[in-house]
Amino acid sequence: MLLNKQETIWQAWDFVNQHIARVIAQDAHLRVSFPEFTHKVKHKGSQDTPLEELLPHITTSLAQQKSITVYAHMEYCQHRCLYCHYPVIDGATPAFVGQSIDLLIQEIKSARKTLSFSQLPVSSLYIGGGTPTEASGEQLARLLGTLQENLDLSKVPEISIEGTPETYTEEKIRSLCDLGINRVSVGIQTLNPRLLREINRRHTPEQALQAITNLLQAGFTQVNADLIYGFPGQLISDFWDDLQAAIARNPTSITLYRLRLERNDELNTVLRRWFEDDPSPFPEPITLYTMQYVARQLLEAHGYHEGPSGWFSRLPQPIAVYQDRWVEQKTLVAFGWHVYAYARTYECHNHKKIGDYRAAVRAGILPMERGSIYTLEEQMERYIFFQFKSLFKIRFEGFRSVFGISLLDQPEWVARFSHLVDFGLATLTNEEVALTPAGMVLVEEIIR
Repeated sequence: MLLNKQETIWQAWDFVNQHIARVIAQDAHLRVSFPEFTHKVKHKGSQDTPLEELLPHITTSLAQQKSITVYAHMEYCQHRCLYCHYPVIDGATPAFVGQSIDLLIQEIKSARKTLSFSQLPVSSLYIGGGTPTEASGEQLARLLGTLQENLDLSKVPEISIEGTPETYTEEKIRSLCDLGINRVSVGIQTLNPRLLREINRRHTPEQALQAITNLLQAGFTQVNADLIYGFPGQLISDFWDDLQAAIARNPTSITLYRLRLERNDELNTVLRRWFEDDPSPFPEPITLYTMQYVARQLLEAHGYHEGPSGWFSRLPQPIAVYQDRWVEQKTLVAFGWHVYAYARTYECHNHKKIGDYRAAVRAGILPMERGSIYTLEEQMERYIFFQFKSLFKIRFEGFRSVFGISLLDQPEWVARFSHLVDFGLATLTNEEVALTPAGMVLVEEIIR
């Protein structure tokens, strides 16, 4: 079904003003400023747990799992994009990339000895960054070889890697195919030449679109395109054009991220400082909500279904990495500087300072800095948040099967759900609480 651009934008604008603006005007809890916005479910527990208590808990938890999901962080990039809030080091050289992979390999081997996860089948493996595709085929083969030696990848259905468009060269694509990687993500972010220059991206719109085509032609069964909305000076019509151009190349999935400035630490973004100096070029909240609603209408009209929030796929089966982490909340084992791992009952964080991380890995010890064991209330809260984020609903029977109690018997949660219903953001029955289209627009604000 083809949509008329201007008509769809006006309908979305009208919907947002009627159903979103009214709600956020009445409920201050749903008003989130640009610097405060986040698309992450916060993982931090109420207090830190001493490592001598946390490590046995992790070991016991792993022994009870049937499978795990794995993340490997590769922190290098050629340059830092102005919106980036991830732990990365720019100016990557082949030698630096090799050293980073050496450390990752050491960490994987040490972690296996300490945590004993090698017998657990891996149901999804994600190699992220940074820009993992800056590594050569030989370097990636070394990393994959180590992962295969120390983890059970014998039946893993999905191995993902992400990269920038210009790094998906013919040679790199061939190497990824040979390594058995079957899901690739292309960090397009925008196809507007002016915005690409302003946010310090090094690829052209043509390179981004051609990367999608080349990956599909190479036989990858899953090709994802990442796009961001909310850049300074970006219009709703600009975002529509980006989406239309990406859709025309037929990626199997498209992931949308609202610009995030929320970090306020040493990983601060240049765009956050820009916003603090002059917020006027940044889109207003109503414009951002309209961008999201327009995108949802456009992608659904082209056969993409959403799940979780912001992830749109044409595949009949769920994307394994999101199914594992958010729907099923499997135990995540993570390797790399500044990464965090979690399970239903705990979280743990590697060293925040890269010097401390390197020193621990070189000493042959886990580079874990801190973590928390969740209280029962925190476990319930995280379950609810992830269900809203991944399915836009909470099925009460599913909650009961995990926690052994009825969510409808929890007065505080029933009151929260009823509040959403009163504002037209959710429907509530004896079987489930489900977000309405307006609630889907505000899902991150509701979770927060």
